Amino acid sequence: EAKNNIFIHGLDINTKAIGPAKMELWTRAGTYKGHEKSSSEWRLLFNSTVQGNGLDVPTSIPAGSFSPILVNTDEKRAFYVACPKGACQGYILGTEEGSVVESNSDMIIYEGIGRRLGFDGAIYSPRIWSGSLYYSLAPTPEPTSNPTPVPTPNPTGEPTSLP
Repeated sequence: EAKNNIFIHGLDINTKAIGPAKMELWTRAGTYKGHEKSSSEWRLLFNSTVQGNGLDVPTSIPAGSFSPILVNTDEKRAFYVACPKGACQGYILGTEEGSVVESNSDMIIYEGIGRRLGFDGAIYSPRIWSGSLYYSLAPTPEPTSNPTPVPTPNPTGEPTSLP
C-alpha cells in the first residue's frame, strides 16, 4: 500500500536456482484476494529467464525489464512472482495474512499467500515475501490555477469552499 505516490521499477527475489531460471512477474491494482486462481485480472510484466543466484543471494529482474508501475497514495497493488520450474523460494512462513511485514514513510508491505507453480497450483498461507522492491517517489501533480471550462456533469449535492 502506498503512503505516497511511488513508481515501482525493480525487484529482487530469492531463488533456489543457481544459473538460468525462468521467471514471471504479474501485477494487479488492488489486492490479490478473490483473484488467486486466475490470471485473467492480472497483467504480466515480465516473462523471461534470469540469472538465479541461489538461496539468500538476491536475484534481480534486470533493470528496464518492465515499465515502472505507478501506485498512488492509499492504493494497494498486488504482485505475484512465479517460477514455472519451481526455482523460486520467494516467501517464508508468516503469522497472519494481512499483517504488516514492513513499513516506511512511503509504503506498507503486508503478509499474503504463496502459490506453487502458477495460478492453478496450491495456495500456502500466510506467507511473507522474500525479496526487495526498488521504487522512487512519483511527482505529485500541481493543481491547476484556472477552473475547468466545462461544468461538472454530475455535481455533488454539497458546495465546496473553493470556487
